[in-house]
Amino acid sequence: MYMKKVLVSAALLFGVTNTNAQNIKWIRKSFDDTVTRATYSISFSTDGSKVFSGSQCSPSILRIFNTDNGDILWNYKLNDSLMCVQGAKLSSNGQKAAAIEELGNLLIFDYTTTPPTLQNVVHLGVKNSYAVNFSPDGSRVAIANSNKKLFIYNTDGTLMHDVDAHQNWVYCIDWSKDEKIATGGDDALVKLWDTSGNLIRTMTGHSGGILGVKISPNGNYVVSCSKDKTVKVWDAATGTCLRTLTGHTAIIKSLDISDDGNKIVSGGDDSTIKVWDLNNGTLLASFGIPEAGGIYSVDFSPNGRYVLAGTGNGDVQLWDMMFRTTVKQIVADNTEIYPNPCTNELNIKNTGVDDILSIYDVSGKTYNTVVRKVDNDVLVNTSTLPPANYFLTIQNGHKTQTIHFIKK
Repeated sequence: MYMKKVLVSAALLFGVTNTNAQNIKWIRKSFDDTVTRATYSISFSTDGSKVFSGSQCSPSILRIFNTDNGDILWNYKLNDSLMCVQGAKLSSNGQKAAAIEELGNLLIFDYTTTPPTLQNVVHLGVKNSYAVNFSPDGSRVAIANSNKKLFIYNTDGTLMHDVDAHQNWVYCIDWSKDEKIATGGDDALVKLWDTSGNLIRTMTGHSGGILGVKISPNGNYVVSCSKDKTVKVWDAATGTCLRTLTGHTAIIKSLDISDDGNKIVSGGDDSTIKVWDLNNGTLLASFGIPEAGGIYSVDFSPNGRYVLAGTGNGDVQLWDMMFRTTVKQIVADNTEIYPNPCTNELNIKNTGVDDILSIYDVSGKTYNTVVRKVDNDVLVNTSTLPPANYFLTIQNGHKTQTIHFIKK
């Protein structure tokens, strides 16, 4: 809870505390009985307000949660003849929901009704299906299947393209904003296609099956994760591997790219979630709950603040990345900042004229802003800062304090 005015008590003079690197906002289950089922698939809605999950069988359960508080907004039990949900997605236009069942059945729901209503069950005619993803306009879906197949369907159930895509099972799929489709297969290959199913290029370099693949928002990169325990970043224009990210100690089952295109999140059978800098490969964070089991699915929220994880013990975990950077906070005597949260200006009382101030966000990016002295106060112009969480560092000689504030 943030007060209108924050007083940093003199009783805490130069005490040292550490912010948490990550915080769990909430944990829920993707099923509703005592039999543990893994959460095979999770994803955010386009506006970030909802979370969609699909569970292991049987029976398989689809759920939609409220991102803010974890409340269950929809609970749907699949027909007993159907098996586990391997992929669950909401369309970007907010009109459709899709679930792919492992025996090759595509379920399409009308998401404009409350609750969503089942429109189509499409029998794909393959032994197994593993992933589904909507086109940017929400009118089509691409499906990764066994039997080497990439299918592209209209959401009315019409087959548009049937592609022999890989030398073995196709495990994962992504559909980019610039209308490209990426696939990853058990043949250790990553492939890029146009939306008519024509091959653009093949990327080689992994030594194990590809379990996750994503295209960056700007279309410049393809990122993949594999049974070989690595994440690779590829140049989408040439197919060149730009970097290989290592650190997981078991197979990596899922990954995502943040909407700003700067970060990768990966989840593996080592029960860890890792966040990487896409541009240079730096490991930014590593966390998880070992007793929750392996990580089957991960997803960034549209604003980059939250990471979703679906786990082997059936968790749907929502991690708050606000304090992703560990900060030592050294609290000084009689310092006051207000208002917090602020809008256009942050007032700092009892700050010396020679103190050095700096502002940075949770990723470590620093910001330049206008600072002026009025009597015994320092006024910081925050009007140009994007709404977010920030840290204000005040350095006076060898003493440094760091204070968290929010720009509304």
